[in-house]
Amino acid sequence: MVSIADFKEIKGNFANKFKEFIENDFYTDFKYHSEEPHECIQYWEVSLMYFDEDVTHTIENTIGYFTISGFGNHRRLNINKFFETNDKVTDEFYSVYETGAFSRLLDIFTTSNQRLADGSIFSIHISSFSNSEEEYIENMCQEFIISIFLDCEKISLDCMLNERYTIKAATENQINFFRIPFDKVCFFKGAERVEKYEKKEHYKKRFKIAVSFAGEYRDSYIEHIMLHLQIKGFSKDELLYDMYHKAEFARPNLDIHLRNLYSKESELVVIFLSKEYNTKTWTGIEYRSIRPLINERTNDELIMLFRFDDSEIDGLHPSTDGSIDANLHTPEAIAELIDQRYKLLKK
Repeated sequence: MVSIADFKEIKGNFANKFKEFIENDFYTDFKYHSEEPHECIQYWEVSLMYFDEDVTHTIENTIGYFTISGFGNHRRLNINKFFETNDKVTDEFYSVYETGAFSRLLDIFTTSNQRLADGSIFSIHISSFSNSEEEYIENMCQEFIISIFLDCEKISLDCMLNERYTIKAATENQINFFRIPFDKVCFFKGAERVEKYEKKEHYKKRFKIAVSFAGEYRDSYIEHIMLHLQIKGFSKDELLYDMYHKAEFARPNLDIHLRNLYSKESELVVIFLSKEYNTKTWTGIEYRSIRPLINERTNDELIMLFRFDDSEIDGLHPSTDGSIDANLHTPEAIAELIDQRYKLLKK
């Protein structure tokens, strides 16, 4: 467990490094603040979380804020502009991430105090807020946008933005259109969704294939299937399989992280259904992330089903939802079928 003194040291070093990073390595003219802004303006909070290798102790602290220079004060916030700006900020973080500039943040965790180098895991959370004279707008315009995961060897960036809906709603005796996260629709009474959201090309999903299964089938099937998928050209980084991401998954609130990976960061989700699948805690967490894709019925091509038995799974029915009997195929044959389905998806 890191000491309070060590954490304060690394927090201070990170605040200084992040100030330099956010003000010099981005195209947008960001301005770092050590104190929370109080004027009516959109701003972003940066927090640092530490947890030890066993995920038994955690520390989380806000280390600063940033704003966009020239983004003037507003007495009345433009809701569409708020979420559009979050989209653009996230775009820019990904663009800078692809240049490799984020890797210099790792220097903080290895040079500040060498004792932190072994078994230490950090994540950086960036959330957007806005001060407004109207409380309900201030409550609505809050969004967790980016999670940056760091250990002593690598850094990864996760988009935490929720899916955007375009809605039509009556406000102030007139009809207005808003493009907002789906979880914010509840702020507009009687709102009507007017189009299906389409992801921008920027949001390249992290994983090509994700698998969800009960642990009883790991050794006999899943492990072999994943090996055959690698033979077909899929890298471990492109496969959402827990054994390939052990360090990343050693974290608190793993259930929240997994929901994001399955629902937002996977191109094709392959589910292996069984009686055990219904009873396991982690498969339940995974399935709660996957089920909205199934329920919407416009994302059926993103789901592939295999069955080890005819057990009823909430939201899926053996008689109406197409699936493949895994018992009739070898792991190599199943990998071939998954590969075929992925290629169809990409056409």
